[in-house]
Amino acid sequence: MKRSFNLTYNQMVHLQHMYNRKIYVSDSFKGEAQRSPKDASFVFNNVYQKVISGSFDFKLPAYNKVSVVWIDPLLGNPKKIKRLFHRKDLLSGHPIILSYCLTSLEIDKLIQELKLDSLGIKSIPAEMLNIYSKENQKQRQFSVHLNEILKDKKITVFSTKKESGIAGAYKFIKIQ
Repeated sequence: MKRSFNLTYNQMVHLQHMYNRKIYVSDSFKGEAQRSPKDASFVFNNVYQKVISGSFDFKLPAYNKVSVVWIDPLLGNPKKIKRLFHRKDLLSGHPIILSYCLTSLEIDKLIQELKLDSLGIKSIPAEMLNIYSKENQKQRQFSVHLNEILKDKKITVFSTKKESGIAGAYKFIKIQ
C-alpha cells in the first residue's frame, strides 16, 4: 500500500484505521455477511481521498504532552483501568489508550462503561497497528511508531510492562 500509493507511514496507518472503521460500521449497519467488491472499492477510494487531503479520524491532541496507556495487560481488571485514569502523572498529559486487542469502537464502549468520557480520551486501536516499520520494512509483529502518529509530542507510556511493538522515543512508567 505504502509503495503503490506513495503514502507516508502516518498516512498508511490512518488509511488502514479509517478503512477498517468504515467497513465495520457499514457491515454492521447493513447486517450483511459479505460486502460487494464495488462497495469495498467505494469505501477505499473515499477513505483514500480523505487521507491524502490530511483528514484523519484520529485527531492529534492539541496538548504538547500525551500519556499513552497500553491497556491490554489490564483488560481483565476494569477497576484498575479506571483508577489508572485518575493518576495525576497520567493526567498531566492528554490521555490516549493503546490496544493491540480492541478496535476503536470497543475502546469507545470501554470508556463509556468505565465512565471516563469526560476525560476526552483518544485511542490508538488495533486498526492502527501494522507489520511494517516506519521505513516500510516488514517486521515479525504488529507495531506502532508513536512518534510518527503523535508528531512533535512529548510521550509517556504507562503499562504493567514494556512492549517491543510500541516503537519510538518515549518515557516509560511501569504501573503496578
